[in-house]
Amino acid sequence: MSDEHQAATDPKAIDPAELADLTRAFPHLHLPIPIGTERKASEIAGIRYSVESVLSIGEPVHETITERALKNTGLLSAGETYSDQPAWDFTRGVFWNDDPEGLLFQSGAEALPLAISVAGGIQFLRAFKQAARLAKQPGTSFGTEDRLLVRSHFGDLQFLHAMASRDGEDPRQTLTWILEWAELVYAVATRPELAELPVCEVPLSQVRRWFPKEARTVAELFGVCGGGKVQQRALASLLHLVQDSYASGHTARHSGDGRVVEFHSYVHQDGGRHAQGDKLIDGCLEKTPAALQAVASCTAILQMYQRKDSWQNLMVLLRDQIFELTDYPNPSSAGAEFAAD
Repeated sequence: MSDEHQAATDPKAIDPAELADLTRAFPHLHLPIPIGTERKASEIAGIRYSVESVLSIGEPVHETITERALKNTGLLSAGETYSDQPAWDFTRGVFWNDDPEGLLFQSGAEALPLAISVAGGIQFLRAFKQAARLAKQPGTSFGTEDRLLVRSHFGDLQFLHAMASRDGEDPRQTLTWILEWAELVYAVATRPELAELPVCEVPLSQVRRWFPKEARTVAELFGVCGGGKVQQRALASLLHLVQDSYASGHTARHSGDGRVVEFHSYVHQDGGRHAQGDKLIDGCLEKTPAALQAVASCTAILQMYQRKDSWQNLMVLLRDQIFELTDYPNPSSAGAEFAAD
């Protein structure tokens, strides 16, 4: 049995300190965590656990923004929410950037898209904490040989969160990677034939650069095994990226016109300070800074998807409006208000 599997199935696998760390790091995620002091046996996905209950911590920031945009475009009816069946794959997609390995969800072909995994929640936490420690060591970098969870949060794929991969990165480079990712996921969303293609064979040069040895299909990359709609999941990954760009810990925008001043980098940020910008204020989009701008941008993207608009037109929207840079944008940094002491 692997150390990771043993940790995930240990009845004492998580303690209050770990739970507090997770809450600080991911206030915007509903993470399945076993809690409680009186323990009883439970079986989840065929694995025995000793837990009192399962708690979903955090606030549904991405889900709520996505739900509003889906309703704006008629893709979700007024009485439905992000947890209802018509939104399942959009919801999984906006989780993907944070959880690209699908650890937080049951992965079997028969599992519903939003069926949670307690074992995966624990694995997610521990992998994140280990990578956070390593990332702070001088000379550490994460790339194509590392796991997706680590690459997304601390490595070469940090643009998935509208952030730079390191301090001092040229914002034009970060923007280029953002647009390249958008090109990929929009192609997947609008070209169904790509779903069963091995990722390393997708005919876009950036895909071969990011995933040179990835033999899984595009559908499998986005966690679709059997049931599920990879087109919606891929498009929702772009929605997540756009939403993150309106969070102050990710991207600094001009207070007047909203243009991008700086893409922050995470490694030298204080996790607690970063997380403050990822929260809903009083559970309300209207009270959360820039949340309505995020809704508007996501609505515009979904409308282009519904119209089957061209990638060239979407690229213009992203480059010249949503991610428009100021005339003299800053190289990436932690950001003065988010830097660790």
